[in-house]
Amino acid sequence: MSMPKSGRYINCEICGKEFYRKRSEIGGHIFCSQICYQSKRKTKAESYPKLRGIHTHRIIAELLAGPLPAGAIVHHKDGDKRNFDPSNLEILKNQSEHARRHFTGIKQNKEHIAKRSASAKMTRAKSNYVTPAPTQDLVFDILSKGPLSVRQLAMNAQKARTNVSAALYILVKKKKVIRLKHGVYARNSE
Repeated sequence: MSMPKSGRYINCEICGKEFYRKRSEIGGHIFCSQICYQSKRKTKAESYPKLRGIHTHRIIAELLAGPLPAGAIVHHKDGDKRNFDPSNLEILKNQSEHARRHFTGIKQNKEHIAKRSASAKMTRAKSNYVTPAPTQDLVFDILSKGPLSVRQLAMNAQKARTNVSAALYILVKKKKVIRLKHGVYARNSE
């Protein structure tokens, strides 16, 4: 069985069946049929129940308070989508008020504030990450062959382009390497 050049054979995520797809059709989740696709989608139990195409919690809210204004959101106070008790439903003016209702308690909590600031410190620490000296040394040694592009350096060093780019950035700052043109670097002869 010959395979056309524009695609390849892949396996379905659900049933494992092997099937052919064009390259342009490969990405994200991969299913061999509608049946496998439907089995991956949300089940009825996970989504809001509807009655004649309208969410049940909205129908109950309208019965209690009359017609809902445009953009109004019906909020479940306890977070349970299937709890339609009138005392559990709250009508909010808009989505931003709904988002505030969900996140206000979390954001004001001292534990959450401490967790967020610790996370921010970690993010700052990661952004100041310096490539290990061995990668810089390796890139510098490879450049002894002459000017090379980032792609060629990555292939010769057998490292990811991002690591090579980071090493080059530091070597340029240290004035050990110069940038000749976009993406091409050479050792500094000074």
